[in-house]
Amino acid sequence: MLYQELIGKHKSSDCIILSDGKQKLTYSELDELVQKQAEQMKGLGVKAGMRVLIRNENTIQTAAEILACIYLHVCFLPLPEEITEEQLAYIVADSQAVLLIDHAGKGSQLLSQNRIDNFSTKEKELIYILYTSGSTGKPKGVMASYKQVIFCINAINQCLGNGPEDCILCALPLSFDYGLYQLFLALHCEAKLILYRCRLIQQIPAILKKERITAFPSMPAMIKMMLKAGLLQRVDLPDLRYISSTGENFEVELICRIRKLFPHIFIFPMYGLTECKRVSIMLQNRWDKVLEGSCGIPLPGTKVYLENVREDGVGELIVSGPNVMEGYWNDNSSQDSFFEDDKGKKCLRTGDYFYIDKEGFLYFRGRKKRILKTNGHRISCLELEIYLKSYLKDDVEEIRIIGVPSEIEGERIIACLQSQQDICYLKEQLQKIVLRLPQYQRPHSFFCTKTAFALNINGKIDENRLRECVKNNELYKL
Repeated sequence: MLYQELIGKHKSSDCIILSDGKQKLTYSELDELVQKQAEQMKGLGVKAGMRVLIRNENTIQTAAEILACIYLHVCFLPLPEEITEEQLAYIVADSQAVLLIDHAGKGSQLLSQNRIDNFSTKEKELIYILYTSGSTGKPKGVMASYKQVIFCINAINQCLGNGPEDCILCALPLSFDYGLYQLFLALHCEAKLILYRCRLIQQIPAILKKERITAFPSMPAMIKMMLKAGLLQRVDLPDLRYISSTGENFEVELICRIRKLFPHIFIFPMYGLTECKRVSIMLQNRWDKVLEGSCGIPLPGTKVYLENVREDGVGELIVSGPNVMEGYWNDNSSQDSFFEDDKGKKCLRTGDYFYIDKEGFLYFRGRKKRILKTNGHRISCLELEIYLKSYLKDDVEEIRIIGVPSEIEGERIIACLQSQQDICYLKEQLQKIVLRLPQYQRPHSFFCTKTAFALNINGKIDENRLRECVKNNELYKL
């Protein structure tokens, strides 16, 4: 079904639809490559309902493998290039995947000879599972069904006004949910998609100009780095129609800086979670709401409301609608956040605090869960604390991960330790340990105290007082 929506009904078009700097393909050429990949997978025994891991990079080859899975009704699991061996081993075991396609390592590897035929209808309808940091200390696999994916494609394209005249630059990795969706969005509306795989942000402005990019999905951290390096100040982008954001809150000050450079483009602040793709997108040309700090209104066909509302009108955001995930793979312990209402509709407690104005525009006010966002990545504080403790063991009495504001990263990761050990010894140990982590998960520095962390009235570590300690004491860079 989804393959027909993305490729099948467009095969007669002879327009270039996909480019990665090495290849340029039309729909029919892309379909031919996808069919070839599908035959190879079938030759390895892959069939509908199974799961395939794709450790990917932004290339046409990776796009074809993703689409081959969709064609075969196989659930794919996109993995980042920088995933560690420990993380990979956990996901392999948890997902029970049968095949790993690894562009960063050993190529295709059969993981299991298990040939189960009695897959449930629900399993066959799954498009992908995306593992994300969870609040329980282990990554969780977010399940996305056909109904969710096709709804989000239509809703996002409608809100952004994407169409055949657009050329979209995807500089976000395909293992990142909004990066993956650029492939879906472009194919569905016949927009041209440029897959960018070089990690040097210095090249992005030149690509924006050379390829006459009209749509640039980005992250505030990426924009900040380009502005700090003076890259955007030196380029004219007459074809650029909009910039959309993901990963973290798009600050009004940053939006104003972009608008001053490119007054002809529109900025689309958004809000979303991996668990429900997009919740809200700014209405086109509502600059008044953009400059007030809003992240838009709910997607058409969805519903949001607040729980436990305070006197100032701020409460926890609840999302209901077809954009909400099918649940977490192999995990039935998350009923507090994922549930059905009395009408049987899927609902998600986001763990984020919002204010909603009289027109229905959403304003982000903070997070309930201990999740940091750094360079667009969601980092579970608990997961990182458990990881560090497993190596430091008795060298520390307590570990607490906090985030401090950073102009570039959004939030900078700080490891707070209660330990009697020598600072030099702790630094040496931590430097060895963090090398096992992906770059984006590594603490920037650490703070250490020999006394116990202060507690609040509920007997929990008082993070506000801990932040004050971090602010007023020496940090040791890792």
